[in-house]
Amino acid sequence: MILRLSVTNHYGQNLGFIAEIKTEDDLEKSKLELADYVENHPIGVGKAVADGFKKLKSDIQMFSRNFAKYIEDQRQTLTDEAKKYEAEIKECQKTITQLNWQLAAAAVTLVVSFALGIVEGLVAIGPLAVAIANRVSAQVELDNARANLRKTVSKQKALAAMQVDFEQLKPNIDDICNKLRIFADIWTFTAEQSAGLKLDLQKGMKVLTTEAFQVKLHLLIAQIEPLKEGMRKYYTQIAEPPK
Repeated sequence: MILRLSVTNHYGQNLGFIAEIKTEDDLEKSKLELADYVENHPIGVGKAVADGFKKLKSDIQMFSRNFAKYIEDQRQTLTDEAKKYEAEIKECQKTITQLNWQLAAAAVTLVVSFALGIVEGLVAIGPLAVAIANRVSAQVELDNARANLRKTVSKQKALAAMQVDFEQLKPNIDDICNKLRIFADIWTFTAEQSAGLKLDLQKGMKVLTTEAFQVKLHLLIAQIEPLKEGMRKYYTQIAEPPK
């Protein structure tokens, strides 16, 4: 609220004072008010702020492009990883199916071998043990591939959520930069006009009667309400804390 009053109301009051100048004393008071306004609203500040927000917006746009490329690169990487783990899962499942048949065959062989004799049965234990070990190893590989796929899918979801969040945030950032730059532009405009009027008034009472000065003054007065509206939007949409 203080900024809004300082930039537009004070500026508007000064224009009103100038329009009501009747005496040399009025003239001197207006000159002092303008000098005070210019001192407290340096033109360089407004320009620097406007340029700063313009650069910030440009930096954000560049970051957005880089971020979009990063997202696409990561998406491709994760897609490739997912395909890799899906292929590994299929291969492991195929291997396990084959090993299950081998286990069944080895078990049958073991039963038959023991039926024929202890020695034959002991010999048949070897292939069964190997089949069991291979089956366990294949299951471990399958579990690892499934775990890796779950992690990759989780990363894909997180990446998608990150992109959505940024895309939603980016317009807000751009909008804020634009509005803040408008505030800086209003600051600069009122400071420049005040400085110009201050120079005009140095010419004395005679300048007040010139057509050029009167046209300029009335034009500036007509612009006060649009400037106030711009500051009102700045204040309500950015400066005022959410309720």
